[in-house]
Amino acid sequence: MATPERRAPVLGDRRKAVRGGRRPSDEAGRAPALLLADGYEPVRTVCARFLDHHHFHVDVASTPTEIHASLDRARPAAALIAAELWGGPVWEMAEWPALKGVPLIVLASVPDGAVDGVPAGRPFVPAAVLQKPFELSTLLEVVRGALRVPPAG
Repeated sequence: MATPERRAPVLGDRRKAVRGGRRPSDEAGRAPALLLADGYEPVRTVCARFLDHHHFHVDVASTPTEIHASLDRARPAAALIAAELWGGPVWEMAEWPALKGVPLIVLASVPDGAVDGVPAGRPFVPAAVLQKPFELSTLLEVVRGALRVPPAG
């Protein structure tokens, strides 16, 4: 008794069919772009190197002036901003026109300290709040999660 053929019929040369790889909508270069703003240089350096290693383009800033300069150059896909960076509440920075619609990840030194004191008329819900110190793997998960969520508004 003959064994039935279990392989699929060959429909043509498989090497000629497009499978995987780059999509026509993919842009050249490294993407997505992130803004990392923290006043403490070791945090900026370590986080930027780690995110760069995972193929993110990271623009770093240590002052509000540098943040404005970065936002003038390019709009980031997400922003990681330290809560204590500029002396004012981080929810005020989130209202800047250049940051509208950008997922904001707050790097907080105290638990939930970044979102305290938000007036009732100004809804501020960050994409995430990372409590310092945090694991770099947690940073990567939070950034990827923030990028997956469609922007509000």
